[in-house]
Amino acid sequence: MPLSLFELNSMNREQLEALAKEYGITATKKLDDENLAFAIIDKQAIVESQNRSPKSLSSVADVLQRLKKMHRSRLRRLLKHRQKQKKKPLPNLSRT
Repeated sequence: MPLSLFELNSMNREQLEALAKEYGITATKKLDDENLAFAIIDKQAIVESQNRSPKSLSSVADVLQRLKKMHRSRLRRLLKHRQKQKKKPLPNLSRT
């Protein structure tokens, strides 16, 4: 049965890395605890949906991880752009 995010967040780093190793998740040292927990959840979902062994799905998880990183960086850039736009004074559109 897959673990919930709450359960994963209550685990220490060593437990998360051991679980990630079981699922074949690589490069765990580069991920913080939260992203590692999400990677485990992603892998669990893939395994549950395809009913395959966790070891055979490591390449799929790597692709998903890269897509998430790209998505996060695009969101950060968009938020920075919007913050810059808010700092600019609004043009005076009233006609007198």
